[in-house]
Amino acid sequence: MSVPRAKRFNQKQKLAAARLWLQSQNSEKIAKAYRNHFGVDWATVFRELEMLGVQISAVYRETVLKSVAAQAEARKRKKAENWRHWMASSRMKTLLILQATPAAARHMGSPGLNGKSWTTWMICKNSLKLGRLV
Repeated sequence: MSVPRAKRFNQKQKLAAARLWLQSQNSEKIAKAYRNHFGVDWATVFRELEMLGVQISAVYRETVLKSVAAQAEARKRKKAENWRHWMASSRMKTLLILQATPAAARHMGSPGLNGKSWTTWMICKNSLKLGRLV
């Protein structure tokens, strides 16, 4: 399946095609339609429509750009939260394995930490603080 032709245009081709496309549009949501048709981001939509002479409300422009920024920030926060959750569960699994098999703790790892990996080293260090042996 190939990419639609309108989404493969460079800016010069897009602006030429957009002049004809705009004549056929009677939608109130011209920015959204332009974005969907040509496959560009919101900042590009506003810049190119301005180049084509389309009047867009400054309030609408700012609202959309703030919303896009907020969505990006939310995605970034969610990704960080998923990473923290994964790391926490991964460390817990490692701790359970090492507690179940003490021999595994001695045989895992790199030579720089007395034959233990960094994770094993930290688990042993924390266990000793708590008064437990691994």
